[in-house]
Amino acid sequence: MHETNQISKVQIYNVKDIPLENVFNYVDNTKSDYEFSREIWTSNLLFVEILPSGSGRGDWYVITERRSFHTASMLCLFLGGFLYFILFSIWAMKNAYHQNRLKFRWVLAFMLFNVVGYLIFLSTNENRTNSNRSIV
Repeated sequence: MHETNQISKVQIYNVKDIPLENVFNYVDNTKSDYEFSREIWTSNLLFVEILPSGSGRGDWYVITERRSFHTASMLCLFLGGFLYFILFSIWAMKNAYHQNRLKFRWVLAFMLFNVVGYLIFLSTNENRTNSNRSIV
């Protein structure tokens, strides 16, 4: 706990004599038996969050607050995938244009099916003949 800078707060409750169904109410309305807290870096960005989580086993219930980059990582994943999809489609259309084969159906194939559409485009090469292919 002291060696990581992701955890900002730990609260430990002794719930030995508390019925299992009342643990959450007890934790909400009682001061913890042990508490550790410290300031950790959080950005002013909306994508860095402090998330609480709790777990218990037997006589103890522990609540931790930790810094999470989950929202930022999901945003990067989806934004990166979207940008890849758009840029690959543009590249495929440019490539088809330079081969004088750009038609509306290929634009739709590139936009809807991306790499699979481009592979279909390559496999249905209408303008190539075996004599024009060169092996390097």
